Amino acid sequence: MKHPIKSALWATVVLLFAITAFTFFRDRFQPADHPYDLLQQNISLTASDGKILDAVISIPVPTDSTVEKSLSPGVILLSPYLESGQIYGQLPLLLGRNGFAVLTVNARYSFGADSMAVLNPADIAALPLDAQAAIQYLENSPHVDAKRIGILGTGLTARAALLGSQGRSNIKAAVLVSAALDEQAMEVIRDTAFRPVLILVSISDGPAGTQAKEILAASAHPDSKIESYFGAGEDSEIWRAATSTEMMLLIVDWLKARLSQKE
Repeated sequence: MKHPIKSALWATVVLLFAITAFTFFRDRFQPADHPYDLLQQNISLTASDGKILDAVISIPVPTDSTVEKSLSPGVILLSPYLESGQIYGQLPLLLGRNGFAVLTVNARYSFGADSMAVLNPADIAALPLDAQAAIQYLENSPHVDAKRIGILGTGLTARAALLGSQGRSNIKAAVLVSAALDEQAMEVIRDTAFRPVLILVSISDGPAGTQAKEILAASAHPDSKIESYFGAGEDSEIWRAATSTEMMLLIVDWLKARLSQKE
């Protein structure tokens, strides 16, 4: 039989650890003295081919009325293909509470005869147009510093994020989640040495996991980095894994370091 005192001590240690961990993550997500509230609005974007995209814009508003309002750096979250932006969970809130204007975009996809989403090669080819529409929206927003924009995509929309931001020097950072890139997207990485990339993969993530080091090598920026997560699944599954909270916090901290300095 287990000694009752030792069992009680172990139970106390586990409980204290759980309380400490909960407090840490709670304070990171909803700090008591957070300087921003968020104004959220459902909007529609129109891509250059006429496709209508559902999106949500979140604008940070200082909680202290005496603080002078200024333009916010912007972040675009492109939903994974065949998923909605809701998969990003608390990430828009966490970014907004840290002073980012966040545009969460439901990337295009088609429905079959049974009203279920279906894989459509034409949609996949046009995904960069969704990224372009999102970028143009933030560039024209009166609340956003158009010179400081970051973009995030998952799986196929990671490729779309790169192609859609090609030739735009105001896209200062790209977060590539579970990205398996073709040569066209790799060329964008090589041609934009000014833009660091954060590469997030699951160790079990097939092609994306094996290509991560190649993507890092193609980026000449010293702030580019890889972070791997154990057992986080493939593609969009990484956002449902137990490590997603840790991943969100890393994304926020990395983007703050890249986008905080005004030009």
